[in-house]
Amino acid sequence: MPGGVPLFSPPVLLAIKPPLFFHSIMAVPKREKKCKLDIVIFPLFYKDRRLGTMELFEHYLMLAKRLNYSQARQPLSVRTLANELSCTERNAKLLVQKMQKRGWIEWRPGKGRGHVSYIRLLADYDAVVIAEAKKRASEQSLDAAIQLVQTYSRSHASSRSFIDSILNSINLEQIEQEDHLRFPTYRGVCALDPATIHRRTENHLMSHLFNQLVKYDPNNGCYIPDLAHYWETDTTNTKWTFYLRKNIFFHNGQPCTAVEVGASFLRHTEKSPYYWGIQHLHRLSALSPYTVEFCFSKPTPHFLAFAASLGGAIVYKDEMTSFPIGTGPFSLSDHSSKRLRLQAFPRYFSTRPHLDAVTMYIFPALYDNEPETAFLAANQLNFYHYPYVEKEEHHFQQQHSMDIGCKLLSLNKKHGLCANDTRLREALFHFLDPHSMIQDIGGTRSIPADRVFAQGQSVLTTRNRLKGQASLLKSNYHGEELQLYSYTGAGNERDAGWIEQTLKAEGISVRLHLLPYHELQQLDLEQKADLLLGEQLGYDDKVYGYFSLFFDRHRFLYSHVGTDDLEKAKRLWHQELKTETLLASLQTIETSLCQAHYLLPLYRLKQFALYPEYVKNVALNAYGWVDYTTIWLKRGKS
Repeated sequence: MPGGVPLFSPPVLLAIKPPLFFHSIMAVPKREKKCKLDIVIFPLFYKDRRLGTMELFEHYLMLAKRLNYSQARQPLSVRTLANELSCTERNAKLLVQKMQKRGWIEWRPGKGRGHVSYIRLLADYDAVVIAEAKKRASEQSLDAAIQLVQTYSRSHASSRSFIDSILNSINLEQIEQEDHLRFPTYRGVCALDPATIHRRTENHLMSHLFNQLVKYDPNNGCYIPDLAHYWETDTTNTKWTFYLRKNIFFHNGQPCTAVEVGASFLRHTEKSPYYWGIQHLHRLSALSPYTVEFCFSKPTPHFLAFAASLGGAIVYKDEMTSFPIGTGPFSLSDHSSKRLRLQAFPRYFSTRPHLDAVTMYIFPALYDNEPETAFLAANQLNFYHYPYVEKEEHHFQQQHSMDIGCKLLSLNKKHGLCANDTRLREALFHFLDPHSMIQDIGGTRSIPADRVFAQGQSVLTTRNRLKGQASLLKSNYHGEELQLYSYTGAGNERDAGWIEQTLKAEGISVRLHLLPYHELQQLDLEQKADLLLGEQLGYDDKVYGYFSLFFDRHRFLYSHVGTDDLEKAKRLWHQELKTETLLASLQTIETSLCQAHYLLPLYRLKQFALYPEYVKNVALNAYGWVDYTTIWLKRGKS
């Protein structure tokens, strides 16, 4: 060991810390008599990027932040500038010169000792960001461009401008070969697990990830095979047996058997929105790898309605991943605060989607519920694909439909001021006129809802403000504060604000509580909330829609409806009736609640999608979203 240094000793690693970054000095012993050391200096990575190759754009971002994004002239010494840009004073001057040539800044250096230098931002900050995003879209990827705007854009208008410009100015056939549907949306989604969530967007996405034992056919009004090819029930409707298809695989490659089917239903605990469907399940058996038997303690003649819903989704529980795993036509390949991506599942047992991938980019700034003419407002525009051709070379098509469900306000029948005060409920009904609400707020709020679901005759009388004022005078209300609870998103903020201001003008005080969805579900709303505002989703299966309305613990009616009404609905769940008779009986309960003003249906949304003409076979589902399993893209020019 010459010089006392082992020939195979690990290199000596030292670190020096200049401002905001590191260089490492590695000493490597050489096999010489005097054991000289070679000193190797290399830059460490900082924010996933080597400082030596940091782009001018990134230095501009640092400078703009230092100047508080103001275009006013400001004093700034070279030394301070160098510190802000994490470089030497010489390099700071070079960077300033380059930014001046780009027209981004104006720099007036102070001459001589003691003279102050001045700097001013010339270019619009967001314009520089969007220009860089377009460059990255062409040279790198669309994901890189979109991530840059999501991270650095400060202006809501600029984010929209970006969507309209960059997403319509790139020939994607030169960038990627797969059929990839991309669009913006305003809200990221929660965990896509039917046992924990029941919201419009999440339900839509989960319908592409999971299959059920059976599915509902709206065209023929019946249930048809899905994962099960055959099923039967006994004469008492307490035993249901399903026979599974073979060679069906989950997204992780595991086979779908009776064990996974049974485990999926048992995941619904009391906190699940679908607990009601298995509440009386007392035994679940895997009779064979492809035969599963459900035994209930009470007759359950309408179990197929539940089995065909997302409550019947078959989920593989894998502790190695947080992503939901199903057998559906798409798998989840990316889920973050910035984007969500679905990938076509190549081993899907039924017809493979024409699309290869679907990506939603999350832009919270787009949440404002504007009308369809402002088609970049992504909370209602759930489908706005990147064209393969210039925007002016094609015409946008539009699909639209009316929501089956409605925005619903429920009044507490179990507890509080509204429970026993008929006159107060009458006053609230007359004051909260959906026509005025739609006119005042606008957006995609389209028509008044005269009952919960868009079917059957109206069950409500015309609103009349004078009648409302007369009812309020006869009520027992004496200025108490009504507590209104809702969740953020879905336009609830503006709806709740309108309700508060409208009732305030009539002398009724309301306190708003707008909470994230999951936080709201943790509260004892029966005790806390006089009023609950939220969406009642619509479904193709009307029978399931009504049972979900009464029993779903994530829907607000469950917290407010009376015990007598729930018992009536439960008797119908356990009673074998023809569909028409069953629906009429369920609608009778709904009518009673509406006419007693415990339920105030407000409005229905206009659902629509804008898309270029090369996107084919577009269809809106019951959630008001585009069905990704049917879309295909017509490539090439004729």
